[in-house]
Amino acid sequence: MVEGKAVDVFWDLNAVKFNGETEPQSDYYVAVACKDKVVLLLNDLKKDAYRKIGCRPALIEPSLVSKKEHIFGKKKFISRVKFHEKGRLHEISIEFNNGSSSANTNSCVGGFDPEMEIK
Repeated sequence: MVEGKAVDVFWDLNAVKFNGETEPQSDYYVAVACKDKVVLLLNDLKKDAYRKIGCRPALIEPSLVSKKEHIFGKKKFISRVKFHEKGRLHEISIEFNNGSSSANTNSCVGGFDPEMEIK
């Protein structure tokens, strides 16, 4: 919930290609949707993302947002970012799960084992 509105986060990292870099280079998407509209989309698979999510794009063309972080040896990374210069800070959390914990109930979503959980 953000300001009383439900927010959904979708991602597909099944075929992501890193090409020797720490940042994903192709074949992935991470999307944030609110009220059946995609409000943030990071990817190179726009058409696939909209089709799989079942939401329409926002009426206003989004601005490119990019933040690059290099993370070594951590299982969880948390960062705070502003999506608009007049907006408030938002917390983004990325948690790595190598599947070694049998107590983790989120290890299998939709029939596949995700490598990262983005909250």
